Amino acid sequence: MSAYQDALAGGVVDTAVGFPKSREDMFEFYEFIRKGSHDSATKEGDLEFPAGYMFKNVPKWDAENMGDPVEMLFLEHQRQGITQAIGPKISSTAARAPRSTGARTVGGNQ
Repeated sequence: MSAYQDALAGGVVDTAVGFPKSREDMFEFYEFIRKGSHDSATKEGDLEFPAGYMFKNVPKWDAENMGDPVEMLFLEHQRQGITQAIGPKISSTAARAPRSTGARTVGGNQ
């Protein structure tokens, strides 16, 4: 068995968890970058997020159509074969994840 297969058999760990946010929340989140940006499309908010021209097929959810971010992440992890996730506890959503998913999600500051 290769080192990759050995690691996969032991379980994949997501070490850079980012919980899904609505388009509106993401636009607000990136405001500080937009203010200091030098390209006009980013500065004027024409793009979904800073340097958005470099990214294709970025998932987007409208606030009214978005489900529970913890459940969305958990289901995506299942789909990708991710068995554990390490994420920061910087929001109420992130703090709720370990309680909702059990040992699958661990706060980064633990």
